[in-house]
Amino acid sequence: MGKPVIWFTRHLEEHQAEEVSAAGFEVIVEPLIESIQREDAETEPQIIDALNAGPAAVAVTSRNGAESLIRFRTLLFGIPVFSVGAKTREYLAEHGIDSEMPGGVQNGAALANLIRQKITGKGSVIHLCSSRRRPELSENLKKTGLEYTEIISYDTNLIQPENYPECDVAAFFSPSAVESFFSRDTKQMPELFASVGMTTTSSLIDAGVDESRIVTAPEPSVYSVIQTLAVRYHGK
Repeated sequence: MGKPVIWFTRHLEEHQAEEVSAAGFEVIVEPLIESIQREDAETEPQIIDALNAGPAAVAVTSRNGAESLIRFRTLLFGIPVFSVGAKTREYLAEHGIDSEMPGGVQNGAALANLIRQKITGKGSVIHLCSSRRRPELSENLKKTGLEYTEIISYDTNLIQPENYPECDVAAFFSPSAVESFFSRDTKQMPELFASVGMTTTSSLIDAGVDESRIVTAPEPSVYSVIQTLAVRYHGK
């Protein structure tokens, strides 16, 4: 019997692909989305004006959002930053930006609760987000009485491969990739779906995938997905 085949629906670094192979899997990399930073004459002044206005906080919910903020880090001047996911927090820290992260579940609802706990009174929370953002952060912030200000700082575009690769597992790392996968009819369904976190898992369930066919990593990282699948298939 050959090695189980995992289709990664996002780009992998060389060392990540090596980790997949070392864990006993064949790897296919075929991204279903691409993210492109907006660096146009409209977006940059919007971010500058929003930060200069002295918001109550800035929310970062992805690596791409972190990249957007890093370009304007000199304008933070003590504005608190809140992030989702250890990798996003680490990336911000590498570039001199400290941020607070929810404990436990990493999603927009948990981030909104943390911000409300830390920010007293009224004010605006700036969210540097994708053109395909999830609604949980905005919906939950509005319930707390804080103002939600969306700034689309990068575009997330769906990619449609000519054919989906044959695989045992399809690994997803964002709701947008799930949307891309199910945006066309396909009879070629993998045995399992791997998910980087509960937000992506919820998207898979909403798309009609039975929960028994979804493996969710305990930490939002490629490494955690690999290790979770290694336990599932190899018991290690």
